[in-house]
Amino acid sequence: MGRKRRKKTGSKKLSPAKLKSDLIKHFLKNPKKRLNAGQLAKKLKITDSKNAINYALESLMKDNLLRHIADGRYVLNKKEALRTRRQGSASRYEGTVSLIRSGSAYIIVEALDKDVYVPASLLAGAMNGDFVEVAVRFLKFKNPEGRVVKVLKRNTTKMAGLFQRRNKYAVVRSTNPRVSLTINIKKEHYNDAKDGDRVLVHITKWRDEKDMTTWGQVKKVFRELDDHEFTMESILVENGFSSDYPPEVMKETNALSGEMTLEEIENRRDFRDVLTFTIDPDTAQDFDDALSYKVLENGDIEVGVHIADVTHYVTPRSALDKEAFTRSTSVYLVDRCIAMLPEKLSNDLCSLKPEVDRFTFSAVFTFDKKNQLVKEWFGRSVIHSDKRFTYEDAQLSLDNVGGLYHKELTVINKIAYSLRDEKFKNGAINFETDEVKFLLGDDNKPTGVFVKSRKDAHMLIEDFMLLANKRVAHFISTKSKGKPIPFIYRIHDLPDLDRLADLTLFMRELGINLE
Repeated sequence: MGRKRRKKTGSKKLSPAKLKSDLIKHFLKNPKKRLNAGQLAKKLKITDSKNAINYALESLMKDNLLRHIADGRYVLNKKEALRTRRQGSASRYEGTVSLIRSGSAYIIVEALDKDVYVPASLLAGAMNGDFVEVAVRFLKFKNPEGRVVKVLKRNTTKMAGLFQRRNKYAVVRSTNPRVSLTINIKKEHYNDAKDGDRVLVHITKWRDEKDMTTWGQVKKVFRELDDHEFTMESILVENGFSSDYPPEVMKETNALSGEMTLEEIENRRDFRDVLTFTIDPDTAQDFDDALSYKVLENGDIEVGVHIADVTHYVTPRSALDKEAFTRSTSVYLVDRCIAMLPEKLSNDLCSLKPEVDRFTFSAVFTFDKKNQLVKEWFGRSVIHSDKRFTYEDAQLSLDNVGGLYHKELTVINKIAYSLRDEKFKNGAINFETDEVKFLLGDDNKPTGVFVKSRKDAHMLIEDFMLLANKRVAHFISTKSKGKPIPFIYRIHDLPDLDRLADLTLFMRELGINLE
């Protein structure tokens, strides 16, 4: 007889904050139990080390929530338990501040299921995005509430505001009514700012217990900006972004050449003779992906998904690389885009503009006459885009037999329909929501609002981008052969069973049974 397989216990490893939270919850449910780290690991079905559990237990003891008995055993502090029943416990956690319009905030704590509400008067000077320590009270039948104990890490380093001179120094007050912050400026740090100017300030020292004054330096004076432009700059600054790039980043950018050497081209698969086009919004300034189309000799269809090869210009640990890491994303406002990389890269060298050669990474798929995927290729490439379509232009070509590349777009669209059908058969959910778009006047100010419609031209791009992501992930995971390759996967975790149970009960009240 073979050995019996042990059943999976569903054990898990918790973060320090989550571990501390689960431990106190267990003691509150079992106020008379005297437990040590090993016993708690079994009870909670966790794989955290005994050292980690003991550290969490000692922390709870310092918070006066537990008492140490002997032999590493702990028991609930009954006085604290009684206080908990009457007014709720006040445990300390760490989390990120998310301000709301009223000036109050919610603290997002990884270890808690619900965010912690903190009124404006109890924020202790914390601002949006700051990482803080918060004392949390868990009240019966209410969401958790708390107060900020101290700011652990500041997210805000700059502020836009109004410059006002005093006798020996100046102050800058935020123009945002939600931000109650005044920054003092010494005379040597005015940077030619005049009384009443709107300025950008770099915060050099935050207030603390010894000195309640926040100090800073004027970095930029906005004399030429109207109210609209200054508001847009303020939005960027308040959310930790900037429309300017550091000098060392611009120096690297200006030194870049768009020259494409024969040696580099020969190391890539050449798609320049293959029909290639981009499909983007009409307001897009950078085109970072393209599709190519080719009919093979056996009648199969080859569709290429091409992504701009930014790594050809942005090398590891360079100033550009560090800036991109810091920004992480491009920022889109109603009337503009603040690109992750300077314009020379984002809108030129790394933009798949029509009628120019560009370096790319490609995922190339071959489909048979039944639109089934039969072959794939991944690698570096060089392309030449033949046409820049807007979504509206591409849809017109799809809808009209005489439209530019109508036949090619129609074939690609049919393949996209097959990919979509397969996706839904495999359990995908279609979260279809309306997207609002603004009409802008010549001065970039909104003049109207309309609901953007999604048609085949939008969805075929989505379907092929999704296919490329999925197949690249599969390629990397299978290529690793048991030795994981460092790679970023986009995953969706299994649903929380408690929340799923709540959803099931809620749906049942609506007459919908979930299996």
